[in-house]
Formats: sequence, C-alpha cells, structure tokens
Amino acid sequence: MGEVVLVALVASVVADKRPRYDPDPYDPDSYEPDRYNPDPYDPDSYEPDRYNPDPYDPDSYEPDPYDHSDEYDHSHEDYPKYHFDWKVKDHYNDFGHKEYRDGYDTEGEYYVLLPDGRRQTVTYYVKKGSGFVADVKYDPKDPIYPSSGEYRKYKPTYDSDEYKPTYYKPPTYPIDPTYPSSGEYKRYKPTYDSDEYEPPYDN
Repeated sequence: MGEVVLVALVASVVADKRPRYDPDPYDPDSYEPDRYNPDPYDPDSYEPDRYNPDPYDPDSYEPDPYDHSDEYDHSHEDYPKYHFDWKVKDHYNDFGHKEYRDGYDTEGEYYVLLPDGRRQTVTYYVKKGSGFVADVKYDPKDPIYPSSGEYRKYKPTYDSDEYKPTYYKPPTYPIDPTYPSSGEYKRYKPTYDSDEYEPPYDN
C-alpha cells in the first residue's frame, strides 16, 4: 500500500514540473504592419547615359596596305583548244557533229536526218564578242512524201491455227406465236402419300 502512495506522489511532482504555455491576450490595436513609403518622384534626379562619340576625322583612318604577293598566277593556264568529230548511221539514224575551238574562236557543224526525208545541217561559229551565229540548211529544201499510189492499206493476215473470234447472233422468233387451246390446260391437283402428315380438321 505504501508503494502505491509513493508512485502517486512522484507522478504528481513530475506533472507539476511540465512547462506551461501562457500566451499574451490578443490585442488587435497592438499590430502595426510595415508601410511602404517611397521617396517622392523627382524628374530632374534621373540622368540617363548619353552617347558622345568622337568627332569624325577622315584623316585618322589608315587602311592596311594590300599585299599582292599571294595573288593567283594565271600564267600557267592555257586557253581551251580542241577538236572532235563523230557520226552515227544505221538503218534508222543518220546524224553527226564536229567542232573546232581555239581560245574564244569556235566553229562547228552538226546534221540530222529528219522524218520527212530531208537532211538538216546547222553550221555555226562563235567569235570573240559575236555570240552564237548559226546557219540552218535543208537538203532537199522541200520534204519528201510518197505518192498516193505508194500507200497500201494494211490488211492483217491470220493463220488457220490462230484464234478466230465468234460473234453473237440474236435468236429468231416466229412472227405469229401459237398458244394452247383452253382444253389443253389442266388444273394442278397435288397428291399426298399415305405416310405424310394429315392435319385434323374440325367437323
């Protein structure tokens, strides 16, 4: 019994030593927020930075002297100089081209066989400052067309073994159709087997 009393006394002593929170009573008039009080605006107090370049003096500019030592040397280059000549002729084609050039001077010729039987030849040259100058000729001057008797109408030929198409023939009907007489018509009477189902009828 004595131990229980001792524990109760110790618990009461510990409880009395706990800190207690005693806030001050709330006073709404005691709060004073910080107020923003900027300095009054003075337009004369602002002084922006101003650009003050130096006065222009044309004599003060001195460009770097140009060094011509590294210029490209064209002395080793040669002007173009060449010559070619080629032709094509077979059962269907007949044309060719040849050209000579020495520096700025160029001259050449090319020809072609046209479908109308004429031969077109173009002779041209280029001199310094003249541009391209061409002369076109036809031999003969007028196109060649076969006479009317030389034209033959094409008629295809077919072998006996080749496919021969068949054409549709509409059927033929008699002019006066015939109809059976009234006595030839028979009324249809269905027949039933004895094993088939016969529904019962009420008398």
